[in-house]
Amino acid sequence: MIGELSDSAVIVFFIANTIYCSAYIVRDILWLRLLTIAAGLLTLPYFLFQSTYSAVFWQSAFVIINVVQVILLLLARRPVQLTEDQQILRSMVFRNFTTREIHDVLEIATWHTGVPNELLINAGQQKPVLYLLQHGRAEIVQNDKTIDWNGPGCFMGELRFVTGQPAVADVVFTTETRYVAWDTDALRKLLRKNTQLQAAFDALIASNIATKLGNRDDLTQYES
Repeated sequence: MIGELSDSAVIVFFIANTIYCSAYIVRDILWLRLLTIAAGLLTLPYFLFQSTYSAVFWQSAFVIINVVQVILLLLARRPVQLTEDQQILRSMVFRNFTTREIHDVLEIATWHTGVPNELLINAGQQKPVLYLLQHGRAEIVQNDKTIDWNGPGCFMGELRFVTGQPAVADVVFTTETRYVAWDTDALRKLLRKNTQLQAAFDALIASNIATKLGNRDDLTQYES
């Protein structure tokens, strides 16, 4: 009876380690943790039979930690509903983002309405804020000369966000404008928690900057 139990425990232990190997192959962190939990539970009979209670304790601790992490992952992956304003920005700007990513990014932003001739950003400003237009229009003015225009879907203050340097131009609303604003420290903190989201957002900002620089070259050629 003891020998049969020992053989069974060894087989279960072998299966557990096979599951551990499978856990290290999968890419989805949720599946990795689920497989790790299953493997950890299967190792318990083997360690109990061997009377290695310290191993039982640590395996149990690992299982509990992973169970908690699975619960947190499932909570984070709950379906979310975007508001009408958020849906508009999704269609214009965040097309390559998941619904959860859009919700998380916009959840820490504040919504504002600008009026014509309102100065949003002035040259030399060091205020750590990133802006995104939902609708309306603003012009970028440098040395009393308009060098670009911002329309729906355009970021403002993005160079300050990327480089940390003061703004080099004024931004003035030319129409009534609806926009969102992020505290850049809070935004960076959110992005650091998700490398995939950070990469997508950085690419979005880079594309916005490149488009603006191209527009300014076209404007200069037109005016000259």
